Amino acid sequence: DKIRIVLNKADQVNPQQLMRIYGALMWSLGKVFKTPEVTRVYISSFWTKPYHEQGAMGSYIFDKEKADLFRDLRDIPKNAAVRRVNELVKRARTVKVHALLCACLRKMMPSMFGKEKKQKELLKNLPVIFQAVAQEHGISPGDFPNPEEYRERLERWTGTGRTLANLVKLNKDLLRKLEDCLANEIPKLLRPLAVGQLDEYEMVQGPRSTEAAFSPAFMTTSGADGDEAAAIAALARTAISDTGDEDDVAKSRPSTAPTKQPPPQPPAKSVPPPPPPKTLVKVLHNYVATSDGELTIQKGQEIRVTEKDDSGWWKG
Repeated sequence: DKIRIVLNKADQVNPQQLMRIYGALMWSLGKVFKTPEVTRVYISSFWTKPYHEQGAMGSYIFDKEKADLFRDLRDIPKNAAVRRVNELVKRARTVKVHALLCACLRKMMPSMFGKEKKQKELLKNLPVIFQAVAQEHGISPGDFPNPEEYRERLERWTGTGRTLANLVKLNKDLLRKLEDCLANEIPKLLRPLAVGQLDEYEMVQGPRSTEAAFSPAFMTTSGADGDEAAAIAALARTAISDTGDEDDVAKSRPSTAPTKQPPPQPPAKSVPPPPPPKTLVKVLHNYVATSDGELTIQKGQEIRVTEKDDSGWWKG
């Protein structure tokens, strides 16, 4: 948006030739500027002499294009301010997406066994997790990073002896402040600059998407990998909706109001809790341990289960 393209001396050709020249120019510019928006080209004859007879039919369009260009040049300082705010909004959305992704990956990690195996599975299916987060939170796919670059950074981070379970918890109070800034504070900041520039103002404010997000970066595979991706997507949606271990900051603070103490009760006789039941199970298939904390078992063996984890892993 820092470049202005001008097609000068447009009155030297007739309208049919001008149409062909304009089409060829736009086709060539499409190869140079890799942007989703069409590049604006100002078409006129920028001199003080009268328009040529061949292009006299387009004099009305030439005058309008010339006026648009001069108005655009006068608004350059205002456009620079809007561009800086747009960059700020882009970075804020990136921070929001990164925080939600880290929280989702952290919740999807098992609490006890099989962390290394689960971590490799999650890093392999990052596009599936991206799509689940985008759908659950109504985020545009364009706000998400490149999956390959994100995977590479996570692999470098986990290569220092840490796992995805060590990611920081989601601070909902800060996330609410960030969303309030994007929805209210930044539009207030832009309102004085948005006079005559409604498109830039609406682009910064941006409506919240409520539809499912789809992007080529979110494409999943079929077959066995597709089944694994479907399981990862279901696990991601469960992790996003589960907020039991990350309550709001206001809820986690102890109450400072004085409370009425109940009258003292006589001590009750302590009864020892019953021992936890132990289940005896029979192995149906052979399994070779792939990491520390796992057992190598043979078909037909009997194992006494002493503890069951919610993630599906048993201890015995």
